[in-house]
Formats: sequence, structure tokens, C-alpha cells
Amino acid sequence: MRLETERLVLEPLVQRHTTALARIHADPDVARYTGGAALDAEGTAAQVARFEAV
Repeated sequence: MRLETERLVLEPLVQRHTTALARIHADPDVARYTGGAALDAEGTAAQVARFEAV
């Protein structure tokens, strides 16, 4: 499902998002506030694959 407002586009995560998302997930400060451990590129790709499978 894709949600869109005047200021926001929220779409399902897919593999093309992995590179940008990996940069975010690698930041320990981000991980601290999202309740998980920092993820490397492989961990991020695996997480996106799990999201796609749902």
C-alpha cells in the first residue's frame, strides 16, 4: 500500500531502498531510538527482504 499526502509519500520498503536505509541503520544513535541494534548492509538487506515477504 502507498500512502501519500501533500508533504509525505510512504511506500512499502523494497530492495531499491536498501542502500539508503543501510546508511540510516548503521548509525548507533538511530538504533538507540528505534529500539534495536545498528545494522550493516547485509542486515538491512535481510530486513527489507523479510518486509517484502509479508
